[in-house]
Amino acid sequence: MLASSKEISRGELSGKIFEYMAAARPILCIGSRNDFEIGKVLNSTKSGIIMQDNDILKLENLIYKTYYGEGIFKIYNPKINKILNFSRKKISYNFLKKIKLPNKIKNTKNIKNLQLKEYVNKKPKIVHIITGLVRGGAERALYTLLTNGFQKHTQNSVISLMSEGYYGPLLKKNKIQLNCLNMDRGKINIPSIYKLRKILIKENPDIIQGWMYHGNLAAFLGKYMIKKKVILSWNVRLSLEIFSEMKFTTKMAVRMGALLSKKCYSIIYNSTRSLLQHRSIGFSNNNDFYIPNGFDVKRWKPKINIRNKLRNSFGIPKHTKVIGYVGRGDKQKDLPNLFKAFSIVKKRYPNVILMAVGRNLKEYVLNEDSIIFLGQRSDVQNIMQSFDLLCLTSRAEGFPNVIGEAMSSGLPCVTTDVGDAKEIVGKTGWVTPPNNPIKLAKCLEEALNNPKKELNKYGKIAREKIIKNYSIEFVKNQYISLYKSSLRKNN
Repeated sequence: MLASSKEISRGELSGKIFEYMAAARPILCIGSRNDFEIGKVLNSTKSGIIMQDNDILKLENLIYKTYYGEGIFKIYNPKINKILNFSRKKISYNFLKKIKLPNKIKNTKNIKNLQLKEYVNKKPKIVHIITGLVRGGAERALYTLLTNGFQKHTQNSVISLMSEGYYGPLLKKNKIQLNCLNMDRGKINIPSIYKLRKILIKENPDIIQGWMYHGNLAAFLGKYMIKKKVILSWNVRLSLEIFSEMKFTTKMAVRMGALLSKKCYSIIYNSTRSLLQHRSIGFSNNNDFYIPNGFDVKRWKPKINIRNKLRNSFGIPKHTKVIGYVGRGDKQKDLPNLFKAFSIVKKRYPNVILMAVGRNLKEYVLNEDSIIFLGQRSDVQNIMQSFDLLCLTSRAEGFPNVIGEAMSSGLPCVTTDVGDAKEIVGKTGWVTPPNNPIKLAKCLEEALNNPKKELNKYGKIAREKIIKNYSIEFVKNQYISLYKSSLRKNN
């Protein structure tokens, strides 16, 4: 039985597959698709089956039947001749036939001039189109992906529909080409469309990757404005808990996305809940993929020395517990829920402090007692070291970056059940329903009841979970594998 791995789940063939086939073991591959290479091999050899990782009931039934001697054993009916086609002897023989050289070539120096097109390992050229580059989860996810070794495997450039924001200069500092259309939020103008077309023709990409709803629509438009066969991919970063409250233009972008989604080669979601929600409103389910956010675990890590210095600089006593919040002041983030819950917690724990990091936070609070507002900071990875736990109170998310960053930093989290937060945190923290300050306060109190040593244990397990499942290396390889599979199929 083969569970999904970073290569296999995206469709890359692995030596393990052929080892299992040779050992006459049935293969159950979870998380891939039948139209990927691995699916084609398993189907042609009848040596195993593919199951998507969200087919939970189907998978449970299969495992149950297999336990009693049927299930996958009943399906398993290997074609020996097909399997032998993948033996080293057969592959070597076929390869030698393909590259057999003409008799007139005697000097081996001339061999370097022979190019077998199908074996050329070309870096795919990818243009990423994103709504803007202000400080936000999607923007940070794009920046983290592009600046952690992704450039070694792909050629990347970024188009911002608006200005260069916060991450634009950082991208340019990392030698990633950036073009800005400088559009006003929610407004489309003809000159910007012409500029987009001009940039895409000049860049001549193999893949156009949209990010967020408006960026996805711009990527769709861009694909059909250039005279080239190009792969279109979308990236959806939000779940739909508050769809009814979204701005009219955002709702229209979502609805248009549902209508056009079948034209995309791939739609990437950073949360399984978001994937299922978008399917339910009409997004195509034939070309969607789940790739979570990835985190630089070397940057987001516990730093005991920094913790002590920061707490001293803020005047925080050694034994005082600090609840941390990091995020912008926004309706989606539900700051009233945070401050109401904290006022309840303060009655039982008068010495606890809330440290709030982000822009536009003060306008949501009525009583600033025991709250430290730090505003927007560029050193959040250090500021987090002064927290004892992190609290997220959002009403909607996809995969909340701040949860992954806090867990990677060794912090337990209290979060509302939005996006994939519940699955990410799991048993390393506490989860409560959104928009319920009483239940949120109860979770915070339950967390604060733990001595610091116990909270540190939760934090250690949380960091281990991020390293194992959500490191940027793991996520980067999933993107690379998906893009390679896309290009092979497209060619």
